[in-house]
Amino acid sequence: MDELESANPLYVQIALDLKGRIERGEFKVGDMLPSEGELVAQYTGGRATLRAAVEMLAERGYVVKKQGIGTRVTCPPIEARRHQPLSFSENMAQHSLKASTSILTFTQQLANTEQQQKLHLSASDLVIFMVRLRFTNSLPALYEETCLPLALFPDLQREEVETKGLYNILGERFYLLSIAAQESYFPCLPEVDMAKKLDIPSGQPCMRVERLASRRKDNVPFEFTRGWANSERYPLTFRFVSG
Repeated sequence: MDELESANPLYVQIALDLKGRIERGEFKVGDMLPSEGELVAQYTGGRATLRAAVEMLAERGYVVKKQGIGTRVTCPPIEARRHQPLSFSENMAQHSLKASTSILTFTQQLANTEQQQKLHLSASDLVIFMVRLRFTNSLPALYEETCLPLALFPDLQREEVETKGLYNILGERFYLLSIAAQESYFPCLPEVDMAKKLDIPSGQPCMRVERLASRRKDNVPFEFTRGWANSERYPLTFRFVSG
């Protein structure tokens, strides 16, 4: 049971109620929560109780507090429990968020040194290189640069990736159904240009994501992706279970 659900002090009850209002869409991603004074008028309890409730939501990724501005609703945490990686769209759909993607670049090029090492390629091998800007509820959330070995997907087309999504195409046309992936996350300060792409205020950190995916049957790598995420719109929470 979630810690919020197993505890019952007043500030936890208020946090639970606010969490429910966020999940039902009363407060949407990007909205500001009512001011502290307004919340005091809505709930039983003083300012200290309300602050504790909002702090609990902030710790769990439902809101972010900005000094002098207020408290803004962010994406509910996304829990990764599956061995089979979820696509961006599937992740967003699980949390009732509308996902969309704009493909900025889709081309073929020689694999660079890093891509050769990650994808087990030679200097003469070609890769499909694509750049995608991903949105949640029409707000920029994730900027991704993806490389795929051209030899594995020789006729992959930009149009089908745009209409159906990369992982759907890899499964339907290339029978790539059993997949393993390793993802690494690095907090960082984005470059000015990246911050503009993701609508990140100056000086605010983002999350850099690196993903290496392979076929489970033979461990052949087929995708290397590096991305930058606006963590207010694309937070990730991982829950590890055994058995």
